[in-house]
Amino acid sequence: MWFLLLAGGICIFGIGTGIGYNIGGTAVSQEWLLKESRWRDAVEKVREEKELEMSLAKEKHDEIIMDLANAVQQNIKERDDAIHRLVNRGMYVTTEDCGDSMPTEAESASKSNSPAVPSRKIRIHGKSERDIRQMIQDAQELSDKYKALYKVCAPHIEIIPTKEESKPKEHSK
Repeated sequence: MWFLLLAGGICIFGIGTGIGYNIGGTAVSQEWLLKESRWRDAVEKVREEKELEMSLAKEKHDEIIMDLANAVQQNIKERDDAIHRLVNRGMYVTTEDCGDSMPTEAESASKSNSPAVPSRKIRIHGKSERDIRQMIQDAQELSDKYKALYKVCAPHIEIIPTKEESKPKEHSK
C-alpha cells in the first residue's frame, strides 16, 4: 500500500509541476515573442534606412554617370566638328616644304633666269589627301594598340641589359 501511496504522490506532484511549468513556460514564451517582435521591428527599421541610403547613393551615382556621359558626348561632338572643319579646309603643304623642287624667292632672285615663286600654300588633292589621312589613322590605331599591349605585357617582361649596359663602368680619378 505504501507503494500506491508513493505512486499517487508522484503523480500528483508531476501533474502539479507540469501545470506550473506550463504556466511559467507560457510566460517565458510570451516574453521571448515580445523580444523577437521588438528585434524584428528594429531590423526592419535599419533595413528601411539602408534601402533609403542605397537609393540616394544610386541616384548620386546615376547623376555622376550622366554628367560623365554628357561630357564625353560633348568632347566627341567637339572632336567631330574639328575634324569636319579640317576636312573641309583640306590638307596643304608650303612651297618651303617641297624642298629643291620649287625655288623660293631668295633663290630665284640669285638666279636671274629662274622665275620667282613666292612662299605659298599648295593644297594636296583628293586621293593623296585621303591616303595621308588613312596613314595617320592607321598610325594612331597602331600606337593605341601598342600602348594597350604594353599595359598588358609590362608586368610580365624582364628587362635584360644589352652588352654595353652590362659592362662595368670605369670611374675616373
